[in-house]
Amino acid sequence: MTKAEIVRELLDKPKFREMPNNTFARFLREKHPNVFSSVERARDIVRMVKGVKTKSDKMATKDPNKTKYFQEALDNLPEPEEPFITTQYSLNHDRYKRAGVMCDVHVGHHDPTALKTAIVFLKGENIDNLVVNGDVFDGRSVSHWERDLKSFDAQKELQQNRLFWGAIRKAFPNIPITYKFGNHEVWWQRYLRDHCVNISGIPEFQLEIILKLQDFNIDYVPDLDSIKYGKTMFLHGHEFKSKSSAFNISRTNFNKCHEDAIYGDAHKTDQFIYKTPSGQEFKTYNIGCLCNLQAPFRPYNQWNHGTGIVHILDKEGNYEVENKRILNGKVL
Repeated sequence: MTKAEIVRELLDKPKFREMPNNTFARFLREKHPNVFSSVERARDIVRMVKGVKTKSDKMATKDPNKTKYFQEALDNLPEPEEPFITTQYSLNHDRYKRAGVMCDVHVGHHDPTALKTAIVFLKGENIDNLVVNGDVFDGRSVSHWERDLKSFDAQKELQQNRLFWGAIRKAFPNIPITYKFGNHEVWWQRYLRDHCVNISGIPEFQLEIILKLQDFNIDYVPDLDSIKYGKTMFLHGHEFKSKSSAFNISRTNFNKCHEDAIYGDAHKTDQFIYKTPSGQEFKTYNIGCLCNLQAPFRPYNQWNHGTGIVHILDKEGNYEVENKRILNGKVL
């Protein structure tokens, strides 16, 4: 017999039904020492069988909102800081069907041949919008990494970037251009925060203002926000802190995002397609860079030049990606 069955059998007798719980528990302990390990344990079983609530049970079931001190505790919780919330911008895939993509130009350290080849290719493909997916601004003049003396001229670097955007707007005068900031654009704000905190919040000192993006009719997207385009989206790649040296960076990014997306940042061309048992397909792409393929901080690497086009296929936003490599001035 179980402990509860022993108690129920005894409670069928009036003598035990009227017996106080403590007395009943002592009786059970003396009568069945091998079953009830202690008087306290026996009393718990008696209470359970009788359906009697303990003091802790009663406190647990009591409505805490009606308890004065509990409510005061809730009212005295500290107020949180304003929460960080990302935004997803949207490109109208019903209107714009062919998005050109350029990534990682790193103006001032760009490859002129690769950059011109990408512009000529995208122009010839009659794209109807252009997404520049991060790291146009190299930021070496304000980098937190080791710098050489040639890299300290921030004024020159900013001017080079303004010349770049002027040239891009002349090359594509009649289409929307969206510039998503990458991790290098963040270096500007980080420098202001660390070295010029008193002016870091002034609008006129923000990078998008200094670069005069509004004058060139360039839409800019902050670095941690995404751009939705049909059933895919644009992310620079730094948002997940993936290692650019990963063997298949697209797969690495998919394992962190679990959605279709198009990335830059890693400076190399690759893709990853994952098909679920139910037949659902996920696709991630990484677009090659347009900067020099060697840098003092990484002279040996797996970088390559590249560009791409995203074709919207239908109203549902299904799409295809032409993920192109550029080699010796030719699009492959």
